[in-house]
Formats: sequence, structure tokens, C-alpha cells
Amino acid sequence: MTTYQQEIDAWLNPDLLRVDSAGGASQSLDHLVAAAVAVRPGLGVAGVRLPQSPGDSVEVSVAPRSARVFAGWYVYVDPHDARVLGARPFDPDPWSRRGIVASLYEVHYSLAASRTGVWIVTIATGLWVVTSLLGVWMTWPGSARGWRRALRVRFSGSAARVNRDLHRSTGLLSAAFVVIVLATGILLNLAPQTAAVVQRFSPLTSEPALPARPAPKAIAAIGWQRAVEAARHAQPGSAPFAIYSDAARGLYVVRMRELDVIHRRGQTRVYVDARQATVLAVWNPRRGSAGDRFMSWQNPLHSGHAFGGAGRVIVFLCGMAAVLSVVTGVPLWYARRRARIRRR
Repeated sequence: MTTYQQEIDAWLNPDLLRVDSAGGASQSLDHLVAAAVAVRPGLGVAGVRLPQSPGDSVEVSVAPRSARVFAGWYVYVDPHDARVLGARPFDPDPWSRRGIVASLYEVHYSLAASRTGVWIVTIATGLWVVTSLLGVWMTWPGSARGWRRALRVRFSGSAARVNRDLHRSTGLLSAAFVVIVLATGILLNLAPQTAAVVQRFSPLTSEPALPARPAPKAIAAIGWQRAVEAARHAQPGSAPFAIYSDAARGLYVVRMRELDVIHRRGQTRVYVDARQATVLAVWNPRRGSAGDRFMSWQNPLHSGHAFGGAGRVIVFLCGMAAVLSVVTGVPLWYARRRARIRRR
């Protein structure tokens, strides 16, 4: 389900995330941000997510400037007339339609149990990888005829026979894809540990080196719109996905989606001077070291976005195959357990 979380969120919350695509030309980003701030006065703008397709709203993240906790609001604005559609907090009611998608994503990677949950999920996923590989080894056909027999499901047989055939054929057909999804999930959950290991073989870059500049006095001298335009000029083949402010360094950071996009949010970052609209640096991990490229592929492979719509369908089917493996595997385990007890 997390593969389609954006679509599900838009389906549950069309009043916030969708607008009339025939509403006309989009207004200035500075105007849209000002409209969002007006409904949540006293809060600073942390970032803006831009529309990626006709009918998308603009999402403006506002939060207390000195907040040390995850607190703030996502304010949604119609890009055509700057009308505020509504807002939801960073931490909405987890089981409301505003928060259910984020809550299920949290359950997906941590069982909603913080770091303890992350380790439980990671260990369970590692065991699943081992059992998947053992299952393939135990049922691997030795010939073309063996493959035909292994992948055949005889629905005319008994319920136990159909269950066994489904378990074997589903496991063999999905094993390679399932193991990739599981393994990348482990690496993402253990990102700091993964980075430490990768760093031993290839240097990792979190961001480019920026030229020395005077200490900034304030941000927003050029405004959000000019920063996005500067990023577009620097990366003419890419589309802006989001823009964030870095007031401490006097920067805007624009996240761009590349033509050969493998990540739904894009991976290129353009660093723009907030006073002069000068592009200070452009960074894309897929053009960095071998380690940068390796790390940049983990999320796209896990979510399926690396291969577009087909990849997402494959990941979704992997999830269904995993459920089917459990449903068919439990009866097989129980039947063998009963047989062992009887032999005693």
C-alpha cells in the first residue's frame, strides 16, 4: 500500500490535495506562500512542495521558528487563485483520514514503536530474507520439465494440494523481487550503519562544498519564486519538486526531479543564494561516487519508483505474494507439525 501512498492520500483528502486543473495560470509562489502564512500567523515557512501534475495543490510547511519538537502545519493553497484550501498538523490524529496514510507508513517501517520498532522490523525482515532463500533452495527445479511442474497449480486437486502448489509457485516466481524489496528495506532502516559500511569502500557526500560567503543577516531577499526560477535555469531538463529555506546559511535549497527520474521526489538539489539568486552548487548523488550512487538507488528500488509504473506494480504484487506465502505457508507448517507429532 505504501507504494501508492500519495494516490491514496489524495483520494482520502481531495479537499486539500486536489484543485480544478482548468483554473488558469499559476500565481507567484511568493503570493501563495503569503496566503498560507496569513492563516497561520507567527509561524515561519520551512518549505514548499510544488504541484507535479495538473490538479495538484501547493503544500506550504509552516512551523515555529525556534521549535525543538516536530510541530507545525501543512497549509494547502490553490496555485491558480491563492485560495487556502485547508491545513493539517504535522502529527494529525493517526486514524483520521488526514493522518491514516502517514500512520500506516510509520507502522510499515517501525510498527509505530520508535527505534525499538525499527529493530524489530529489521530483524524480522532479515529472517524473512533467509527463509525466502532457503525456500528457493529447497524447491529449485533441476530441469525445464521440473520448472513446468513447480510453477503449475493444479486447481482440480485437493485443497491441501492446491495450497502446496500455490505456495511453491508463488515463492519461486516472486523470490528475486521479494528479496530485493526486503534487502533494500533493511538498508533503509539501518541507513546510518549502511552508510558507515559503504564509507569504508567509497566516499559519501551529503551535500556539495559551498563557496565561502559573508554571514547572512536575513533570508527571503530574493523570494521563493526567484529561487525556483534560478534552479530551473540551472537545470533546464528538470522540474522543481520542493523548495526549502536554510536561514542560517542564507540559502534556498530546491529539490529537482530529473528527466530520468528514479525517485518520486527527485534527487538533484540546487543551492541558491538567498540574496543574489546565484546558484552556488548543484548536487545529484547519482553523479557522485560509487557509494553515493549505491545509496541513491535504495529507496527507488524499495518503492518500485526506479522503474516507473511497472516497478510500482511489481512491488505491490510482491506485497501480495508475501501475504499469500504466509496464508499458504501456515497450513503447510501445521500439517507437517501434526505429522511429526503422530510419528512420535
